[in-house]
Parts: sequence; C-alpha cells; structure tokens
Amino acid sequence: MPDKSDGCDMEAAEARTGKRIPADYEASDLSPARFGARSALVHWFAEISSTMDAARELARQGCPHMSLVVAERQREGRGRLARSWDSREGGLYFTLVTRPLLPPELAHLVLFTASVSLCCAIRGLYGVEAGLKWPNDVLSGGKKLSGMLSELSAEGGRISYLNMGIGVNVNNDPGSTVAGAVSLKNLLGRAVDRGELLSAFLDEMDAGLGRMGDGKVMARWRALAETPGRSVTVATVRETLSGEAIDVDEDGALLLLLADGSVTRVLHGDCFHEAPGGKP
Repeated sequence: MPDKSDGCDMEAAEARTGKRIPADYEASDLSPARFGARSALVHWFAEISSTMDAARELARQGCPHMSLVVAERQREGRGRLARSWDSREGGLYFTLVTRPLLPPELAHLVLFTASVSLCCAIRGLYGVEAGLKWPNDVLSGGKKLSGMLSELSAEGGRISYLNMGIGVNVNNDPGSTVAGAVSLKNLLGRAVDRGELLSAFLDEMDAGLGRMGDGKVMARWRALAETPGRSVTVATVRETLSGEAIDVDEDGALLLLLADGSVTRVLHGDCFHEAPGGKP
C-alpha cells in the first residue's frame, strides 16, 4: 500500500506507486495533518508489513529525530522474542525514530522514558489506572494495553538511531484472540481518538527526553511500576527463570530473587506476572 506524509507531494507519490493515495488517508484519525507542527515527520500507511521495517529504512536514510511511522494495519507486527503482535484495525501501531546523544549503554533511559510517557498519556487523558510491567509494557487491571519493541544502531560509541515500535490496544478487541490483553475501548466503553492519544504521548515524550539528564528516569518508572514485589516468570533468549522481582536497577535490569536465595540480573527478556494461584 502507498504511504504518504504531509511533507510529500501527492502526485509524486501516486506516480511512484502507480496507485492513488487511499481515501481513508484524510479520514483517518491518524492522518499526518492531525499532528500540526509534527506533520512533516509523520509517515502514514494504510497497511504495511511492519512499522519497524519502514522506520529502519528511514533511519538509515537520515530521517530527523522524532520521525514517526504509523499504520492502520500491520501484516507482520511483532513483539519481543519474535512473538507476533495482533495488528488489526482499531489499534495504534507506530515506530518512533529517536537520535539521542547517548552511548549505547544508556539506551535504556530512552526506552523507560517512552514507557512512562505512554502510561502518563493514558492516565492523563482517560483516567485509566494504568501501570508498567518490566521492561516496558503498559497494563490496566493486570491486562496488557501496550507493548514495545526496540532496535538500536550505533557508530563511534554513540547511538545513531534508537527506534521504538509500540502497539497500543485502543479500539480493537485483543481479548477475543489474545489472553490477558485489553483495549481502551473495552475499559472505557467507548471509542477513543487514536490521534489524540498519539499526540499526548509525543508531548510527554518530548518533555521526558528534555529532563532525562536529571538522573530520575528510573525513579519515574518505579513510581508507576507493578512488577517489583511480584512473583514472575522471565523468558530470555537462553532460558526461562522464575522468582520474585525485587527491583529494577539504574541500568534497567530486573533483579530476580531465585528459589535458591540467589539474586540474578536480567537485562533483556519478557516478563510474566504470576496470578495469586501461581500461574502467569
């Protein structure tokens, strides 16, 4: 399907693709014109294989910091550990390209800032009791509202780009196909303007990046976190671990108390909160 951002010429786009820009481009609550001064940074797709794939190409071509790829539908949406992400119409699927002036080992500060920003946007707009599950899922009532996937490229000891692919269950019904998931529409009993939510997230993200040097990124994350103190199971690329989540350290690693009394640091993985009955 053809893509279109407000910074592109419509006739040139039609000539390039051989197809007319979809009629739902202007009708969508996610059309770039909705984003005001940010519109030139927004690349809208009616359908795409993955916003992460498109964002990677844009990043390699030198697109600006805070460029955004957003899609109505993804054919090959994915989450952590190569899991698929249900990307039917009604959800919010986007990848944000960032170019923080940081070494790769501090990339987690941007990722945790993003999850805090999304959680705060949801709480502020809709009064939803949203919280965070390590590393960067947004939950409500223990059910998953949003997940994030990231991709980093570095050169010369500095991040070239850090892309964050985010899927938010907004007006779709994920609970019909995915256990433990919920949408904002399910919670509120009404449809939500996705452009309003995305704009609020971007505002929060701008503010969060602006104060990221104050040394309080992880403190802000912990204030919204639901993982510490929980019994969890963590899947990594090498193994699956179970224990009690003690805390998340300043490097973004989960501190996990194992059954033998030892504590291990998990930097990357997928975390599942165990229910009172002992199952995730």
